[in-house]
Amino acid sequence: MLIAETGGQNAMIVDSSALRVLCLQADIAEGVLTMLKDAMTKLTLGDPRRLDTDVGPVIDAEALAALSRHVARITSRCWRTRRSRNA
Repeated sequence: MLIAETGGQNAMIVDSSALRVLCLQADIAEGVLTMLKDAMTKLTLGDPRRLDTDVGPVIDAEALAALSRHVARITSRCWRTRRSRNA
């Protein structure tokens, strides 16, 4: 937990750990999502022993299946996904 007095300034803390939830104000959401998608296309997937690798593999097929189920579950709850389906 972080509690900080920022003198009335908005603060954002970004670290290298995995993001689980991202809440965006509607009027900036599209731009931020576009920026994130672009950044993700530049990630290097591969052997974690290599210095140029940004994202390594999951440990096994069971872990991959669990991640895939999680992505499907979260995607089905996503406001943007629901909005797109209704548009």
